[in-house]
Formats: sequence, C-alpha cells, structure tokens
Amino acid sequence: MVTTGLRLYRLILRTYPKGPRREELYGTLVEKGRPSLREAANLIRWGLRARLGRPRSRMVVVVATLVALMAGLFTAAMASRLAVEVSPAALPDAAQLTGIQQVVSPGAQDVEFVRADGVLVQDVDQVTYGSAGYRSRNTAETRDRTAYLAGLQTRLRADGWHIDETYLDDERMWLDARRGSWLMSVETDADEIFVDPENARPLGVEVSRVIPRWVDVVAAAGVLPGLLIGWLLTGWVSRRTEHDPGASARVKIFTAVAFVLVSPNLGQAAVMFGGSMLGGSSWAPFWAPLIYQYELGLLQVAGTVAALAILLDALLAGRGVSRSWAWARR
Repeated sequence: MVTTGLRLYRLILRTYPKGPRREELYGTLVEKGRPSLREAANLIRWGLRARLGRPRSRMVVVVATLVALMAGLFTAAMASRLAVEVSPAALPDAAQLTGIQQVVSPGAQDVEFVRADGVLVQDVDQVTYGSAGYRSRNTAETRDRTAYLAGLQTRLRADGWHIDETYLDDERMWLDARRGSWLMSVETDADEIFVDPENARPLGVEVSRVIPRWVDVVAAAGVLPGLLIGWLLTGWVSRRTEHDPGASARVKIFTAVAFVLVSPNLGQAAVMFGGSMLGGSSWAPFWAPLIYQYELGLLQVAGTVAALAILLDALLAGRGVSRSWAWARR
C-alpha cells in the first residue's frame, strides 16, 4: 500500500517542474500513503500552474489555456486526417451514378460526369472529401423548381434516400440527402442568372462518402495530447523568459501578434470541429481552414513565423539580450 502510494505521488508530482519544490512536496507527502482523488486533483492543478511560472500573473494562465486549445485543435486535425485515410467507403461507380442520374433528373441532356476519387482532394485553396457527380442543362421539369423539388423528394424517398435539408427561392434550389455510406447534394439555378444560358449547366449533383462517427471519436481523443503539449510548451517559454525582461517583452509582443494572425482561420476550424462533433455532415474536413492555401492562409503562415520567433527567443533567453539577439544585428 505504501509502495503504491509512493509511486502515485511520484507520478502526480511530475506535473510540477523539476526543482526543489517537487522534492519538498514529495518529502512531505511520502508519509500519507495513497492519495485521495481530491488530493490528487489538487496536486495536479497546482503542479500545472507551477509549470507556467510567473506566480503573480493571471494572464499567463489565459495565454496557456488559449495555446492549449489551439494545440488541441491541431492534434485533433492530425488524428482526423490519419483516421479518414483508413476509413474510405466506395464512391458510386459509373453504373450506379447513371442510376442516380435517372432518379434525380430523368431526361437530362448534355450530362457531364465528374469524379474525384481520392479520400481527400485538395484544390487550389481548399480541401474536400472525394466525390462523384455530374452537371447538366436544366430541363422543363427542373425549371419549375417548386414542382421539381416536390417530385425529387418523392423519387429519392422511393429509392431509399433520407432527405436531410432543402432550400428554395426565386433563383435557386438545393437538397441534401443520404443513403447508406453516401451523402448527396442536388442543386439547380435559374437559367437567367448565367451570362450564357444556352451553354450553362445549372443542374449539379455531387455524391460523397459519409465519414464514420468513429473518425470523430478519434479526432476528439486527439485533442488531449495537444492540450497537454500546448500547456507544457507555454510553461517552458514562460519560465525561460520570466527573468529576462527583454525576452519577456518580445515574447508578449510576438504572442499577441500570433494570436491576431491565426485566430480567423483557427476560429473557423473550431466552429467546424464543434459541428462535426455534434454529428453534422460536411463536404470538407473541419481542419480545411488550417491549410496555408485556404482563405487568409498567409496570415497563418505569418502567425507561424511569430510562434517560431517566440520559441527561438525562449531558447536563447537567459544568455543576455545582447547575446540572444546578436545574430539579428549581423
């Protein structure tokens, strides 16, 4: 019992940074035997706080929390990316896609079939899941969007599809449905909105894979190592620069700059991650906004440079400002 208690205390006290405080606590607690849950939680809480240094600062806790959440989002993205690669369902083949076309738009003309068979497909500025579908010209049926939507829902339900969502206005109609391992989106626009209506293909159908829920479970589990890494890395930077006024000031500036630069796309990814965890379907992975080609991606690149500057400054801290930044003046 005593040996088990000592091992537990030794393990729990690893949340504290190395130093006399850790050994002092261990020496005090070794006589207590096995720690209670409340005592263990309290020790972990204060150990993680001690990792941050700067005992009088509340802001360092806020920064560490934000960095931990951001790091958790990145590790969740990596976990999701790996999981998706081993969970692909087959897209409809040519015959199946022709069958879908006969249900969705019988009598369609000038049908152009398109495919992107990869599990993930990266375009110029976005990442989407692989898909198969077609585009065609409007027919007399699809031009009457109200009647077409009603008839389409009836045909799809008869073919085993579940209707998720529909939309209809004066110029556009779309419908989302699912069946088995497939998601389907159907949309059509009024001919009048095109510059060249005669050659336009307003009717579009896209079928992609349903991503299994276990992929979301893997992504959620992937948050945990990121939270720990983000917190510990913030603590390392904070303690390294705590007693170097110059480095501390620069780190605060770089941290503010990095937060401002990466927040737009990280915020969008966080919202998409939340939707994914709640079971929402999507045509793109939640981490799509994190690639540098995405909209405002260059801001992320600049934010990454600022983060690297923080790590470099922390690495050189304690050697004196003149020595730490001597390379910058060469």
